[in-house]
Amino acid sequence: MFTATVESQVNQDVGVLFYTAEEAGLSTAVKQCDCKRMLVPFNDWCPPEGVFAVALDAAQKSDVQIILLRLLEDAAESEKLYAALRGLQAQLQQYPVEVVLATAVGPCPDCISDYARQQDVDLIVLCDNQADAAKSQEMAEAIQAQHPCQMVVIRDN
Repeated sequence: MFTATVESQVNQDVGVLFYTAEEAGLSTAVKQCDCKRMLVPFNDWCPPEGVFAVALDAAQKSDVQIILLRLLEDAAESEKLYAALRGLQAQLQQYPVEVVLATAVGPCPDCISDYARQQDVDLIVLCDNQADAAKSQEMAEAIQAQHPCQMVVIRDN
């Protein structure tokens, strides 16, 4: 277990660590978590550029396999997202990074934990720029209740 001064908030009861974007140091987090497969789910409130930056940083500094999971609500949304990701994917081809676009069936935490369980993920990184930190905590706890594993939340505000 490692520590972070994240808005001075580390909830060790559920193993969720909070970082701000400036101090994210995700590659350090990945190394200290000693994980093999990392899942980075992202949604409307998390721009793809930020997610890719996080994944690229971790991929360049560790040998962890990274899965970027984007939950979609409809096909039109999928087309827009593919267009946004095309330019960024070229940067990732030399790294063990996989981009998965999946249709959300049910509540977001359920979808994330189901996918994490299927893929045998041992670290989940939530990149979150929601205004309400309590919602980040709720989401992290809901996911961990269904798929207990190490978790890092990177807040962007």
